[in-house]
Amino acid sequence: IAMTDMARMEGLEYFLFQYPHKELNEQYASGYQLRTLLFNLAAVFGVIEINNVLVFGEFGGKTKLNELKLRFMKDIYQEFHFHWNLCRKLEKLKIER
Repeated sequence: IAMTDMARMEGLEYFLFQYPHKELNEQYASGYQLRTLLFNLAAVFGVIEINNVLVFGEFGGKTKLNELKLRFMKDIYQEFHFHWNLCRKLEKLKIER
């Protein structure tokens, strides 16, 4: 008996995703679209892992809907913190495109 049949018998909603069998074309996304995708995945699944960083969409002490919590699994926090501070300093320069 298939999982979809069991879900149907139990009255559960289900989705059937089919894997692509041909080579996929390149797809492009803006930084905003990628951030939105990651935020939505973390919100739906509660937690996702991206390159040794856990992104929590649900956690204790959460007060706002758009809050996320990051947990760095390895010693990449120092590198992340450096680039984060660099971005903040560049943002303060108010450089026009």
